[in-house]
Amino acid sequence: MQQNIRKLRYPLLIISGMLSALGVVYPQYFGIFAWISLIPAGLVLLSLGGHAKSGSLYLYGFVFYLIYYVMSYHWFISMYPMDFAGFSPETAIGVIALAVLGISAFQASLSALIFMIFGLFCRTEALRRLPVLKPILLACLWVVNEWSQTIGWTGLPWARLYLSQSFVLPMAQSASLLGGLLVSFLIVAVNLAFAGMIVCRESRLSFGLLGGCVLIGNLLYGLAAMDAIKGNALPWQIAFVLIALVTIIAALVYGLVRQLGSDKRVLKVFLCIGFTLCILSSVAAPLDEYANPRTPVRVAALQGNLSSKDKWANDAGMRSFKVYAGLTEQARDQGAVLVVWPETALNYTLFRVDPNATTKAPLDMVYELAKSTGTTMIVSTFTSTKYFDPEAPSASCNSSVVIYPDQSYDEQIYVKRQLVPFGEYVPWRDFLLSVIPVLGEINMLSSDLARGEQAIAVQTKTPGICVGPVICFDSIYEETVRQTVLEGAEVIALSTNDSWFSDSAAVYMHNNHAKFRAIENGRYLIRSANTGVSSILAPDGEVLGEQGALTTGLVVADVYARSHQTLYQKVGYLLVWLCFAAQFALISSQIAFAISKRDKRHKKA
Repeated sequence: MQQNIRKLRYPLLIISGMLSALGVVYPQYFGIFAWISLIPAGLVLLSLGGHAKSGSLYLYGFVFYLIYYVMSYHWFISMYPMDFAGFSPETAIGVIALAVLGISAFQASLSALIFMIFGLFCRTEALRRLPVLKPILLACLWVVNEWSQTIGWTGLPWARLYLSQSFVLPMAQSASLLGGLLVSFLIVAVNLAFAGMIVCRESRLSFGLLGGCVLIGNLLYGLAAMDAIKGNALPWQIAFVLIALVTIIAALVYGLVRQLGSDKRVLKVFLCIGFTLCILSSVAAPLDEYANPRTPVRVAALQGNLSSKDKWANDAGMRSFKVYAGLTEQARDQGAVLVVWPETALNYTLFRVDPNATTKAPLDMVYELAKSTGTTMIVSTFTSTKYFDPEAPSASCNSSVVIYPDQSYDEQIYVKRQLVPFGEYVPWRDFLLSVIPVLGEINMLSSDLARGEQAIAVQTKTPGICVGPVICFDSIYEETVRQTVLEGAEVIALSTNDSWFSDSAAVYMHNNHAKFRAIENGRYLIRSANTGVSSILAPDGEVLGEQGALTTGLVVADVYARSHQTLYQKVGYLLVWLCFAAQFALISSQIAFAISKRDKRHKKA
């Protein structure tokens, strides 16, 4: 078999990369296949990982990830002809090709290190003696790689494996324990365990038990967590405890009757199932606090369907205001008391507009709208750094402002923390623009925006809930949203502008990121997008309402102010540090083994 896998290694890697990317980009169709999509790549790694040269392993990784990322970023093509940036067709083709191939090749060149490091670790004594640990090792490496994509402006945590479970919600609930990265960890571990069943005959049972217990355990926890929101956690907890006790007792009785394990395979099955259920019993215990409180709040997410290429015209400010004023009145008519507008719905510095302006709605008009509708509005607009610090250099800030029906605004104004490279600022501006001048033209603003420094949570006067605003790119960074909830946010309000991507896969992938932010933090999330998709999400990722892309309308639903803290909120990136620790332990064990082996040789000599 090993010889056949060697001959087919590149087709297997390509197939695996394609299947994995399909799950990430189109989870509604291919998400469930994520639990088997990495098996072909797993066959290559387990068969050749311990023998192939490091350079060959790196090449295998590069082939796999290049396919994975090219398919994950293919939606850049939908931005053609990029007329909103004033590009010629030829320039637009070059920029899009640079985006698809450049980003994919860059991320693949870094991610491919996983395969090479995995191969080096496979040669350690610990993994030679316990090959069943290999799926755990690859899962650790995968988590560290996905986490590293949040570091620096070159990192882009867009195409993460856990997105494949956006529509398989029971399998996504473990994100509330250690974040979405835990879901990626479990997917990789299960895939490699199933691959181990095929290529490692002597350890087939161990690999099968590992993959089966992780897969079924994750599903059972997910079902329990989704029921917990409805107040039905206790039956699951009782079932986990009772079945765990019955299984462990059965294993002990069987072991005694069969003279302490004459058939170790059956005993191992009993113990693994019992141990898995014990873990489920412990992690399910906090679910009692997960149920919704009793008083709902009616909220609305507005979608004006105003494209970016029309957004910066001279009269766009007033036209945009009129559209969102009409939608706010519709939201009022449907009972909404909290209304969220999309990113830069008012595309000017709201506090600087002349009261007699004819092309921009001044603050008085926004106040009057809030008063006449009786709604609290979260309006996304521009502010100035001078507002926050009169001594600071003047720069614009992409902001969210809470406007009250009593004709006032909240002094806590949120400023976007994760700015889009080349869209809202140009990193290494002087160097990059001298090398690739066209990059400066992608940024439609005349100067870089100022970056927000901190998360905020606004305790609203009406309807009296604590709202955590985030903006667009913020939502693909789990730690950014977590910090907002740690500030006290009981509901997350996400304003975004995805009009650049039309009706491509990018629009839906961005919305799927929001699902995981809701699950991780156990919060309802109101997502208002300029051209879609706008949605209201429950803490388990369930879609309570959705407005399709490139349509005008609004989404109205009841949400609950939740103060319960998930385990993820408490521990943050603990999983990442555990993955680093596991690799360090493996290196330490190999060093200890080498020293011990050397000492034995000295004694013999």
